[in-house]
Amino acid sequence: MIEVKEYQAQNGKNYYQEWLETLDKLTLAKVLKHVRKLSKGLGHLRAVEGKLWELKIDLGPGYRVYFYRKGNELIVLLAGSDKSQQERTFNLARRLIKKIEKEESA
Repeated sequence: MIEVKEYQAQNGKNYYQEWLETLDKLTLAKVLKHVRKLSKGLGHLRAVEGKLWELKIDLGPGYRVYFYRKGNELIVLLAGSDKSQQERTFNLARRLIKKIEKEESA
């Protein structure tokens, strides 16, 4: 089983949680169902760049959850969006991974 947790920035922000709070209850339930599958390595996943991965959820406008993957041990949820905000959210996730890697090397 892979550990799945949410990333919280040093300033206290949790971009993934903030995005979840914008979803209606039905969409939220479906998104969380897909995210839970990550702990088993399941879902429509693809490596995007380095340790940055994407969970694609074919629902409504097309949702994406970006996460940092460290081997088969750990997944850190970074951010999410629908297809219309994909580029902005992808760039945010890239910046967050740089912060994570900097923190790990410190």
